Amino acid sequence: MTFRDHTDCLFRVAPAVRGRGSPMIFSMLLEGLQALAPDRTPNLMAAIDGAGGVLAAALLAELFIRVRSRRAG
Repeated sequence: MTFRDHTDCLFRVAPAVRGRGSPMIFSMLLEGLQALAPDRTPNLMAAIDGAGGVLAAALLAELFIRVRSRRAG
């Protein structure tokens, strides 16, 4: 695959994920709020993992929706 193929794939995925940024921000905010509790410490990797999980779930949901619509129509 060329660089152009990779960028085309990236830009096709971007509209599918649009609007899912708020749960990603919320997961990072929750991890950051742990700094306010005296017995907890925030963890950057946990925040990134949470945001990545939201992104993966959004992409899988989009994939299932597209497959279902192609089979129906």
